[in-house]
Amino acid sequence: MNVASDRDANKTYVLLQSVTTPTSYSIQYTTGSISAFKAVKDFTAETLSMDKNSIMVNAKNSADVYYNYNNKVWRWGLTTAPSESPVSTIVISEGETITAMGTNFMGDFPDGTDESLLYVATYNESTGKGSVYVYDILTESLVTSYKDVCNGRPVKLLYKYRIS
Repeated sequence: MNVASDRDANKTYVLLQSVTTPTSYSIQYTTGSISAFKAVKDFTAETLSMDKNSIMVNAKNSADVYYNYNNKVWRWGLTTAPSESPVSTIVISEGETITAMGTNFMGDFPDGTDESLLYVATYNESTGKGSVYVYDILTESLVTSYKDVCNGRPVKLLYKYRIS
C-alpha cells in the first residue's frame, strides 16, 4: 500500500494490504538493514484513505507522517491504523490538486525552528498555475500562501536554507 520512515528511529514502516482479503491490512517495520520485517498491527477497514500514490512527509516536530489522499492532507501515527478523517485545518482550495509536499528541513538547529513547517504544492488545471501553501506543523494552521506562483504543474518541493 505505502511506506514511510520514522523520523526519530531507524525504522521504516510498511502498510500492507491482503491480496486475498482486501479489507485486511498489516503494519510492519524493518530497520536500516532491511533484513526482516516485524509485525506492528493488523487491522481491517472497509475503506482506507491512502494508496500507493500518497506522498509521505515526516518532520522532526511531529511523530506522525503527513500524507495526501483525495486532495486532502491526512496524519498517520505509523503504529496505528491510518486516520478515518483528514486534518480539518489543512484545506486545499477548490479546483486545486495536491502535487507535492515537503518540510523546511534545515538540519539540527537548537532554536526549534527546523522542520516546523509543512509545504503543500497544488496545481489548478483550469488556470494552468501552481500554488504553495505553508502550514505550521504543531498547530496545523495556515502560515501563508503563494497563489499561482508556478507556471505549470509543480512536481517537487525542496527547501533551501541559508548556511551563513
